[in-house]
Amino acid sequence: MAERQSAEKQAGLLTTELATLKTQLAACERELAGATTALSELAGKVETAEGRAEEERQTAAQARVETAAVREQADRLRELLRDESGRASAAALEAAVTATRLETAQAAASLTLPEPIDLSSDLGDGVSGVVLPDAAIQTVTREPDGTIVLHHHDTRIRLGDPQHAPARGRALAAALLALSSEHP
Repeated sequence: MAERQSAEKQAGLLTTELATLKTQLAACERELAGATTALSELAGKVETAEGRAEEERQTAAQARVETAAVREQADRLRELLRDESGRASAAALEAAVTATRLETAQAAASLTLPEPIDLSSDLGDGVSGVVLPDAAIQTVTREPDGTIVLHHHDTRIRLGDPQHAPARGRALAAALLALSSEHP
């Protein structure tokens, strides 16, 4: 009997110990459940934050692309505006200078300007000029490179040659004005 009492005592102790372990296990399971819930919530928050961060990265990338496109277009438009403005200014200035030069020369010399004609067949491709009848200089031409050349028989005299310049007279002045106002 003593054995039986000893065994019952041991069984009672084991039962108490088992109950304590079950209580501890239940507490651990509650902690584990709480930690799992907290971990799930944290994972959800991380996922949400990553989603927002990805959206912001995509929005920022799209904004960079759009900004670059707008800048590129603005640069092209500025360049076109500068080119057009420059061309318009140059054309207006050239037209004003030419008109003033012609009006002044015609008024001062009472000249009627002859029309330049194409002399390519006689003097080479791209050569235009004025034929001067009854003058020491038969023809005044503008070469393709813009140089004005005087023609006397078979002699070509580049404009500005000091030896021949003083003897040109009214016909030469009219021919030169006509050619200087012509656009090459």
